[in-house]
Amino acid sequence: MGAVLVDRDGRIVSRGRNRIFETGSELPENQCVFGHRLAHAEINALIGFDHTTTNVRECTLYATLEPCVLCIGAIRMIGVKDVRYVAPDPVAGGVALLEATDFMRRGGVVPRELGHPVVAFASIALNVAAHLELVAKWQPDRWQAAGQRGVEFGEQLYATDELRRLAESGASIEQVLEHLADGHRAKERT
Repeated sequence: MGAVLVDRDGRIVSRGRNRIFETGSELPENQCVFGHRLAHAEINALIGFDHTTTNVRECTLYATLEPCVLCIGAIRMIGVKDVRYVAPDPVAGGVALLEATDFMRRGGVVPRELGHPVVAFASIALNVAAHLELVAKWQPDRWQAAGQRGVEFGEQLYATDELRRLAESGASIEQVLEHLADGHRAKERT
């Protein structure tokens, strides 16, 4: 999972990624949360920017998946108004909470799914592969039941260790993304 905070001029002012399983030894001090269940990508993007020089209310937060309930709460609390995400999260997605209480509604947070099917497929596939690698006994059955495209391809990536082989071969990010797009095209043909 990844997230970026972009200012009104389109400049990236902060980046974040899930660091739940990281030790932190290679990380800059006090600029992210790591090695903890709260070390989500959106949280790290929200704490990693200079609050004294950036008006967060004018920023857009982009995330690879629909923010979870923890992150939606943080987004509301810090004041981000514009949230865009690549794919919905049928298990932990929290955008519905923006309508749950008067406090959440008054925040004026506007979430939008980006609507790019190939990128959504790749995001889901990578998320599934990562969860299978990192989380003991994780099962994607709820994602499959929700009809998430990319779940089976993510399982295949994990089962064949394909992503590790691509990384070890020195494949560029463009090559990895093309491989994921090929997986999407093959799935669309079936």
